[in-house]
Amino acid sequence: MDDEALEVDQDRVHFEQPAQEIALADYVHEVEHALVRIERLNLAIQEAARSVPPQMRAVMAYSGLVPSEYSTGERRVQGTITKTGNAHLRRVVMEAASGLSVPTMVGR
Repeated sequence: MDDEALEVDQDRVHFEQPAQEIALADYVHEVEHALVRIERLNLAIQEAARSVPPQMRAVMAYSGLVPSEYSTGERRVQGTITKTGNAHLRRVVMEAASGLSVPTMVGR
């Protein structure tokens, strides 16, 4: 759905109460904002697919899903994830992984 279609639909719909008009405008704004975020995420994924080798370690490093490391001499301690990479890609990878880790529940 493009921006012009959203504007035309909003111009055609009128309510008796001003609060309803405000709620509609807010809803349309949020939908437009979501479309912009989806486009940014798609571009980030395309960039990652283009510029990152297919090895999983490289993808995880690009997204910031690698552990931080504290090392002194022979001692090596790994900490939490670094979160230094692409935040949108990291969120998508984490959501996909959490979805795969939980078995699907089938209703009766």
